[in-house]
Amino acid sequence: MRLFSSTGFPNQMVEIIKGSGGTFRLPRLPFPEVDINNLPNPFPQNPNNNPNPNPNNNPHQPQRTCNVMMDEMTFDRLRDNIRAQSFEDTKQNTAKQAIGYYCVSSAQARQILKLFSFEQTRLEFAKWVYDYTYDQQNFYQVNDVFDFSMSVDELQEYIRQKR
Repeated sequence: MRLFSSTGFPNQMVEIIKGSGGTFRLPRLPFPEVDINNLPNPFPQNPNNNPNPNPNNNPHQPQRTCNVMMDEMTFDRLRDNIRAQSFEDTKQNTAKQAIGYYCVSSAQARQILKLFSFEQTRLEFAKWVYDYTYDQQNFYQVNDVFDFSMSVDELQEYIRQKR
């Protein structure tokens, strides 16, 4: 076996390859054959299909149902996409599709809620997005998007029951 100097390594490798007829074979490593179609899922779901369960079943720790916090660039694209929709149902479905994977901040949830035209849609979406909000202690920030205090009261009661 030859030892290589660090400065002449590339030239020495070229000489070895030339001397072996222009081919260089690496030794076969003793790894078992793997069928890539039968690999285990690297991201297994828990039994409740909740990607971020409450591991200690602590009743005071809120359940998180999201994977990743939504960055500002992604949020800006989502907001523009929702804004471009004509119908309230389409806006809500678009928001739910994107937020189903991400966590949003209370401030981001508030901005999305302001894109809805109808009070009932805002209330329904606020209840839904609460579970996807990583700073739930700041969720009071969404209260000012509602036109009626009755909607704020209903949202607050909904949140109280979840705790």
